[in-house]
Amino acid sequence: GDNSAAISLRRTAYFFGENADGQLGLGSAVTTDAGVATAVSLDTADAALADRFAMLVGSNGLVTATGANEAGSLGDGGTTARSNFAAVSVISNVISIGAGGRSFAAAINADGTTYTWGDNSAKQLGNSTLTTTGTATPTAIPSFDAVP
Repeated sequence: GDNSAAISLRRTAYFFGENADGQLGLGSAVTTDAGVATAVSLDTADAALADRFAMLVGSNGLVTATGANEAGSLGDGGTTARSNFAAVSVISNVISIGAGGRSFAAAINADGTTYTWGDNSAKQLGNSTLTTTGTATPTAIPSFDAVP
């Protein structure tokens, strides 16, 4: 997308750029060229951006997301868009997050479990299903250790 994020030494997340879907988490859809700190009270450890949504993970391992929520990309069990960061359901102790395309995401927690959610139109969720149906809730995918 046409947006970016930076994390300061004080672990505050700042967002810049396109915000038509509320993906900067500023509470509105105003585009900005100046770095704006998120309103999330979070000791930010990582940020991930896709075309139409963004995610943060705090040093406490909790994940929050904001934006279009197309195909359930915000991981809250629904598809309603929002312009403020709110918790991603089900997962905790997250150490790394990733977002891709318009609407799919992934997270890895401290025990190595990988979760994916959102759009699966190209089977990008890696959930070993034969369908292209996505999911609006983070779902553990089969262990990579089990892959030949």
